[in-house]
Order: sequence, then C-alpha cells, then structure tokens
Amino acid sequence: MLPLRGLNSRYGTVSPATTLRILFLQTSRNSLLMDKPKHHILLCASFRAQGTPQEICHKKESLSLIPYIESELADCGMTDVTVSATGCLNLCEKGPVLVIYPENFWYGEIDREDKIDEILDALEDDPPLALKTELSFHQYS
Repeated sequence: MLPLRGLNSRYGTVSPATTLRILFLQTSRNSLLMDKPKHHILLCASFRAQGTPQEICHKKESLSLIPYIESELADCGMTDVTVSATGCLNLCEKGPVLVIYPENFWYGEIDREDKIDEILDALEDDPPLALKTELSFHQYS
C-alpha cells in the first residue's frame, strides 16, 4: 500500500486524515444522489394538514387514476416518469388537478381515462407539448 499524502489546495496542504474525510464525504454524497425522473406527474388527492382528504379531487376519486396512469406509462415504455399523489393544490374549482414537472404543465378536470390518454400522448413527444385544450388551465414560466 502506498503512503497517503495530503491534498494540495490553494490554502496549503491538507492532512492525510482530512483527505480521507473529504473523500468519504464525497463518496457518501454521491451514493445519496438519486436518478431524477424525466417527468414527474403530480395528481391532487386533496390531503390536508389534518390528514383527511377534502374537496373535489378526493370526491371525484383522483387516487383511483394513479394505477391507470402507471399502467399506461408502462405500456408506452415511459419508465423514466414518476407518479405521485399530492396534498391539496388549492385549485378545487378545477379538480381533479394533474401537474407535470419539470415542464410545469397544469391540467384540470382530469376525471376520465381518455383525458389522461390525451395528456400522456402529448408527453411522449420530444419536447413534450402542452395541450391547448379545455384541460389545460395555465402554465407558469
């Protein structure tokens, strides 16, 4: 085994023990990093801080759409997309609400599978297209 020498920096030489700590921290940090998905689909589930779901998205059974979205993504081979239920997005008049990041596309009244199909078809394009239909209600830039 070769003797461990300190790292040289603009502040001088760092001790071998400090060098080991730096290398350990860099390795630990890299092992904590996760691959991020290409797209993240967020579906409002109307959860509130008290823990009980409220309002339109929950009443229209938005959570029941998640298995359908996941199966459609798998059928399309879109394995780099994550689907998550969220707390209330405070857009109850448009519920159920679906948001796609990082594009920041917001869609309302997503209560049927055909609406989801339309959104996922647009998401397959590269770059993804925002639907200009009654489903989309705003896109922040």
